[in-house]
Amino acid sequence: MNPDGEIGISRKGSVKRPPWMFLSWVGIFFSLIFLRLSCEQNYYQKGGIRVQGVVTQKAYSQGTSSSLKSRTGSFSSYYVMYRFTTRDGRTYDGKDDVLPGLFRSLKEGDPVDVEYLAEAPDTNQIPGQRATSPTFQIMGLASLLAGLALAGLGWWKKRAKQEH
Repeated sequence: MNPDGEIGISRKGSVKRPPWMFLSWVGIFFSLIFLRLSCEQNYYQKGGIRVQGVVTQKAYSQGTSSSLKSRTGSFSSYYVMYRFTTRDGRTYDGKDDVLPGLFRSLKEGDPVDVEYLAEAPDTNQIPGQRATSPTFQIMGLASLLAGLALAGLGWWKKRAKQEH
């Protein structure tokens, strides 16, 4: 893009795209991710069955980020593996990424609440360890609006340049 914000041809002959176009697609992409997460939480809210499970193992994965200010690397993960029996008597093993407080409070052999989907018991979780569905909906809406605003701004700038 040249200093006037117009799309131009780079030295190598490829068309340069303005950054707003890329950012608008990123916003729309994240809105779809948040929508999917919201739907998953709705499945548990509408059709989730809670039972008591037993912690079978705990695992900690050290992140590669040296500090909270670091922009590279990954965060640490806390996993709890558990076994539970559905209401119809079938036994399943599950694994969930949990918050550090719950991780520290549990020991192998401890009881733990487990929530599973009646039609797919292998889809299960430890409840309360993720953001709620409305949180995902708000984040998805914000991402979508940001993406659409950037796309609209880019379209407006392009149209204004064509009129001059």
